[in-house]
Amino acid sequence: MLFADASRPVNSGVMRLHVSELAMAGIMLALSLALSGCAQIASKSNQKSPSVSPSGKYVLTVPVERDPQRRNLPYWRVTISDATEKVLFKDDSEFAGQLNVYWLWDSEDRVWLFNSDTGRVYFWESSGGKWKRAEWGHGKVKEIERDLSPPAELYPDYVK
Repeated sequence: MLFADASRPVNSGVMRLHVSELAMAGIMLALSLALSGCAQIASKSNQKSPSVSPSGKYVLTVPVERDPQRRNLPYWRVTISDATEKVLFKDDSEFAGQLNVYWLWDSEDRVWLFNSDTGRVYFWESSGGKWKRAEWGHGKVKEIERDLSPPAELYPDYVK
């Protein structure tokens, strides 16, 4: 039985917790959840999932899923759906789920992804109704011939 008087025990049996001890336990639990990542944290604009494309035609999600074909390891999966939530494309790249990736749409409905593990930058675009992945470059250094670049907001703060 719980008492409002902090000087009286919560349970007169085996456990003898006081209200002040319960309050401290609650604080410790909240702190543990926050440190373990279980507490809700404001999402970053370059890791927002789901994320609607500028045209409103597509929805991007980037869940971490376990792959039974690859020893059940976790991988980030770029997944593009239409506005009715029908999956149009799901990437099978090996972006390790225990490491960070960052993603954004650009103004042309292309998805961009920065892989923090390798520093590589990728993009996905629809051509003829099919989504394809292409490698853009490393960090902020373009390695393709096309005249396009990722949005500046794609990169986390530590990338110069």
